[in-house]
Amino acid sequence: MPSTALFVFYLWLLFVTFHPKVSEEYRAYYIDQSTVEWRPKHYIATFEDGIDFSRDGWPTFVKSAYGFSQSESWGRWTDGRLLPAAKIILAEAITGSVCLEFETIASVTQIGKAVIVRMGGEKNSFLPSTGTSETHKVEFLLGQPATALEVEPSAPGTPKEWDSSSTDPRKIGLGFVRLRIAKHRCRPAGD
Repeated sequence: MPSTALFVFYLWLLFVTFHPKVSEEYRAYYIDQSTVEWRPKHYIATFEDGIDFSRDGWPTFVKSAYGFSQSESWGRWTDGRLLPAAKIILAEAITGSVCLEFETIASVTQIGKAVIVRMGGEKNSFLPSTGTSETHKVEFLLGQPATALEVEPSAPGTPKEWDSSSTDPRKIGLGFVRLRIAKHRCRPAGD
């Protein structure tokens, strides 16, 4: 009888080891390693203010973010080693017409290659044309509330691919400078 109880205890211990009950943030940082920040700071900002990717931390309307490297003086890179698609989880759901305005920099391997954007079960894309800062607008008509925004560069690469002296191990695709979220349709350029 004691050996059966011990066997059950070890089975339970094995299960708990492989299926721990932890928070989403803990899992992302320590287990999945899909984020480089443990309990990041938050600063006050609205959707219209947007996300300034050069700042330390995230605006208050962002619950969590995955697949981004550390902030740099100009912004943050997506890092395909962490996740193939960078993901931003909003603190509140949005629905209806949404205009996302991205200010980004494409890596050498990403220039001229599609960047897929997903939100609320919808999918759209944009095409970076240079390795300098560009603004792209992506529009969604969300029929159901959405809290997750995913941006997936289709051709990330390691800096060593274009600079043989680089020791940077990241698999970068898109550099984010700023992202604004407007709860209306995108306005044509010049408005």
